[in-house]
Order: sequence, then C-alpha cells, then structure tokens
Amino acid sequence: MDTERLALRMLPKVSSSTSRKGLRIGRAEIKGTLTVTDPKTFVTALTRGIGHARAYSCGLLVVR
Repeated sequence: MDTERLALRMLPKVSSSTSRKGLRIGRAEIKGTLTVTDPKTFVTALTRGIGHARAYSCGLLVVR
C-alpha cells in the first residue's frame, strides 16, 4: 500500500445521549486509490460495512 497517496481526515466523534450514555465512536475519512485483490471480501465490506461501529452507521464505504 502506498501511504503517500492517502488522505486522512479525522471527523468529530459521535456520542450517544440516550440508552448508551458514555458511548463514543471515533470516525475518520480516508481517501485514496485502491486495488481490489479479493473481490468477494471487497463486496462483503461494501454491503456490510467495516469495524465495530457498523450498528451506529459508521464503517460505511463509499466508492467513486
């Protein structure tokens, strides 16, 4: 992976004010170019998301 061609932007943390007080989710936006080497795993990540915070709408992937 060529880390010189990646752009990382930290986004504001998400916190819960209701049922799960104290819940804080760190988020980031990573932009770059990738090469898919395992199409099945890539499609799974696109359809299900990645990371532990998927249930809170984090970990979604956007490909353009």
